[in-house]
Amino acid sequence: MRKVASALDAIQSEYFPGTSIPIEFHSTSIFSRKDAFRPLENARSILSELTEVFENNSTITAFATAIHVSKVQSSGQALQDIFGDICTRFNTMLMRHHREGKPQKGLLIIDKSQYSEKLYQDMTDFRKSGTKFAGYLGNIVDIPYFTDSHSTRLLQLADFVAWAFNRYLEHKDDSFLTPLLSHFDRGHHGTNPPDGLKHITARPCSCPARH
Repeated sequence: MRKVASALDAIQSEYFPGTSIPIEFHSTSIFSRKDAFRPLENARSILSELTEVFENNSTITAFATAIHVSKVQSSGQALQDIFGDICTRFNTMLMRHHREGKPQKGLLIIDKSQYSEKLYQDMTDFRKSGTKFAGYLGNIVDIPYFTDSHSTRLLQLADFVAWAFNRYLEHKDDSFLTPLLSHFDRGHHGTNPPDGLKHITARPCSCPARH
């Protein structure tokens, strides 16, 4: 993933020449030209360059899950369901790799936030009894690692994936999501909709995600 981090560093050098302090690529701020991106008239071009990072790195596998208000009973339940679904799909991919003779463990790296303690507790519960979507999560390292996205380029890229999916769901703008679709995990048989893109809803919708 060093290549990916270097690509984002190169984008910063292009738009902020001479700035050595890392600038966080937070997609909402870029799109709205807030914070460090306020002076840049072409700030949204950065988002297009982030899609190119995916196009130039075929080894990136993405996961994203959203939940519709029709399936939300409380904020805690919504967060737990989304987190549980992501863990399940990540673990399923790792299990598939193990069967293919490529055994490896997965590490969850999560942006520090007001939800960190709850996510830690949720993961502890998942380890004991599984998620509501599946059982054993033995291919994921048991302790998630929480860090600041400001200093972690890969979390910034994950933020872009989540933002692109939300941008489509909220505004029907697929210009950022479409270039990413080939990178979502597609299971054994290249399934479509992709296994790695999930929309938890009371009834199926027309989005490109699995329901």
